[in-house]
Amino acid sequence: MSSILYEIKTSKKRKTVAIKIQKNQVTVYAPTYVSKHYLDELVQSKSTWISEQLHKQQALIKPSIFMRQNMCLFGQEYPIRFSVSKQSRCFLLFNTIEVETAARVKTIEPFRIKQIQQFLAEQLQLYLAQRLAFYCQQMNLDYQGLKIQHYRRRWGSCSSKGVISFNLLLAQTPHWVIDYVIVHELAHLKHLNHSALFWQLVETHYPDRKKAENWLKNRMFDLEVE
Repeated sequence: MSSILYEIKTSKKRKTVAIKIQKNQVTVYAPTYVSKHYLDELVQSKSTWISEQLHKQQALIKPSIFMRQNMCLFGQEYPIRFSVSKQSRCFLLFNTIEVETAARVKTIEPFRIKQIQQFLAEQLQLYLAQRLAFYCQQMNLDYQGLKIQHYRRRWGSCSSKGVISFNLLLAQTPHWVIDYVIVHELAHLKHLNHSALFWQLVETHYPDRKKAENWLKNRMFDLEVE
């Protein structure tokens, strides 16, 4: 029997065995005819590699916002203070993000996460409205709709109908980084691709795009609202 705890997921259609590690959970995908004994031996033979991967994932896990007691807003760290009050609200006061939660709320931590996300969305919305107006005029472009959503692996998108979406986590990045994403998505209104003409348009209105791209690439996993 393997000393490593793992979950087995079998399928009649599957022809090979695969080991996947996600969120500190080891899962073995296998065809239905493969025995438990074989899988135990396989996992045991891969125990060194599995332990290394689990260690790497553990190192990447950030403390929750409730443990950190701070949060980034537009590239600047602010202390965050949680309290119980008569009503629920989240706001910035004297360089501190105040999260007040009504006493009647039962599941406090999930509710507070939603409060913080709403606060970030409101802050980002205000900045986007201002800068979109500026860059639309500069680029002679206009969009048909705006959305703010929590994406895991992209900073923004632009639909063929002219609706542009931005990642909620951009509220934690510096203003100059957000400006790059704005220009990038607005450029898609004219070029729904990443052609040479697209990049030419982006760089005309945002010459330092490489600097912004590097910032987003290197800091992507530092940003989270949980």
